[in-house]
Amino acid sequence: MKKRFIAVSAAALMASPLAVMAGDLNLYGEAHLSVDHADDKTDSSQFLASRFSTLGITGSEYLGMGLTGFFQYETEVNLTAGGDGLFDGTTESFLGVQGGFGTVLGGMLDDPLFATLDGLDLFADRVGSVHTMARLDGATSHTNVLAYVTPDFNGFSFAAVYGPEQGTDKGSRFVGQLGFEGEVEGGTISASLGYLQANEGVVNAVAELEPGDPGYNDLKLKIWQATFGYEITDVWRGFAFYQDYGSSDVMEDDKAYGAGVGFMVSPQVELLAQVSRYDADASREGATTYALGADYFITDRTTLYGIAGMTRNKSEQALMPTDVDYYQGAGPEGISPAAGDNPWVVSLGVIHSF
Repeated sequence: MKKRFIAVSAAALMASPLAVMAGDLNLYGEAHLSVDHADDKTDSSQFLASRFSTLGITGSEYLGMGLTGFFQYETEVNLTAGGDGLFDGTTESFLGVQGGFGTVLGGMLDDPLFATLDGLDLFADRVGSVHTMARLDGATSHTNVLAYVTPDFNGFSFAAVYGPEQGTDKGSRFVGQLGFEGEVEGGTISASLGYLQANEGVVNAVAELEPGDPGYNDLKLKIWQATFGYEITDVWRGFAFYQDYGSSDVMEDDKAYGAGVGFMVSPQVELLAQVSRYDADASREGATTYALGADYFITDRTTLYGIAGMTRNKSEQALMPTDVDYYQGAGPEGISPAAGDNPWVVSLGVIHSF
């Protein structure tokens, strides 16, 4: 599973690549490839997909007076097409300080709502991911922002992110999330309640608006998200989520929700099932994604998997059961389902983390 910085709680935060001894410098990453067959009813094709592979460096140094400074630099690595040379661009990168007061940092950060949901998603970065239905889109990460995470208070913590306007595009945003993580009935329970508010610089990306479109200059996006997860290590895990979001002119009463469950059937094999739904304010623009899969854990760092995913679209929707761009492009480099189609994808992949 991809490591995220801002997670449900301070305990989860310290499980990130930042959790290094003072003065350490660590190299980490994830290589993730899949071979997929996609069918959108009209066209079908096979793809070799590089699925958000990453390479990063973390470091920290004790500064005295109970303070530790730290940094992270992370870039996405395209294993198939190359991107801009080897790398596809900066992802979550930051500089910060940690002490008894909590953690303060600034840079390019994953959105707390996105990161929390990604940590629960049984098919994160794969076919069947809940992010195909959870319409955070342009709010998955935030550039030029400051963040604060409280210390752990008996399992509770709070994370806040603020981004200024950065000029004249009025792209300011605020994210706040309250989280809990603790041991209950022999397992680990996690829960969160988060809120995002962003002005037009972020909203235009989420709503895919262009200059001149209605609402381009005065949209305000608001997202509420609730998540719940439970896990008994090496036995089973499950989660559920709910999102409610809207703006002044688009996504007025849109919702997304879903659930998933995984069972360990042997020390090396986990069976997974997940469903996620997007309910648009316009009833004919809804969609539901179903996914079944199995993970085979070769080692603690290397996983083989197989997934079958399908999206059932309403008459005016055309989503796919994967968020890799290859399936959304027109022409010879991708396939594009027509509105009302029910596209499906079969995926075989390997993930190696270090």
